[in-house]
Amino acid sequence: MIYVNRLLETEWGWSKNYMKFFEQGIKENGYDVVLYPERETIKNRDLLYWLKMYGLQAYQEIKKHKPECVLFLDPMQAVDIQMLELKCPTVLLLHVAKGFYADCLNVPMYDSYIEWLSTKVTKVLALSNYIGRSYGITTTPVYSFAEPFEDNKKEGYVAWAGALKYRNFEEFKQIVLEMPDVRFRVFTQDVVDKFAPNVEVYNRLTSEEYKERIKGANVILSTAKHETFGYGIMEAVSRGAFPLVPNRACYPEIYSREFFYCSREEAKLKIRVFLEEKDKEGLRELCDKYSPKKIVKKIMEECVC
Repeated sequence: MIYVNRLLETEWGWSKNYMKFFEQGIKENGYDVVLYPERETIKNRDLLYWLKMYGLQAYQEIKKHKPECVLFLDPMQAVDIQMLELKCPTVLLLHVAKGFYADCLNVPMYDSYIEWLSTKVTKVLALSNYIGRSYGITTTPVYSFAEPFEDNKKEGYVAWAGALKYRNFEEFKQIVLEMPDVRFRVFTQDVVDKFAPNVEVYNRLTSEEYKERIKGANVILSTAKHETFGYGIMEAVSRGAFPLVPNRACYPEIYSREFFYCSREEAKLKIRVFLEEKDKEGLRELCDKYSPKKIVKKIMEECVC
């Protein structure tokens, strides 16, 4: 049996969907797994609050079940790992690259904490080599999750989605302004004003609203500087949108060369190509490769080997 320290489901991030896929993969593979803490959406951003609420309870659960392995999906809840004196292997799964919390969320101590924690566990995994390399850690990457492929009816537009703070929104705006004959749509939880006649803006969307609206996109464009495993892009891919991503961060590990761009000019050229492209077989294969069943199987095999 494997004990899995649940990634707490926050209202402002991707963790809710991640845990949904993780639990789906566990069920489809038939693993004997204990997930803890019980599902709950956390509204408080204070990391110390998380630890106070769940740390002691989690450790009591671990000792009670005497698992073969403990997998920490949430590194913050492993802070007192030395106190556990566990006899079984402990595995840490990194889902954020070095510098992300310091640059984007103003939590500079996170990187030092991860480097310390990595010396205390049996094994370190990462959702991409990009994450592992950023800490100078050799890991086995496990990558993103994808939903089953859907080829939805398309509406002839290019989508951009994400938080403005670390998705390089200004680069996207330049592309929009330089392609006045192309339709764009912005999907964000932030507030953005309409900045060009050829762009529609959808602010404060819920996850379910985004999934429904993204079905009409022909292309999903990323301009991100930080990206750890590209879940938001994969959501659109699974609904039939061609990904167009910069040749940086985790993207080269997930997507083939045809979906990269190295300059704004190349991005604009490929936008026009993908708006006309009809063959979606490569997208279908990509979604199958990153199905929850396959990814969770890979994670669990790393835990028990």
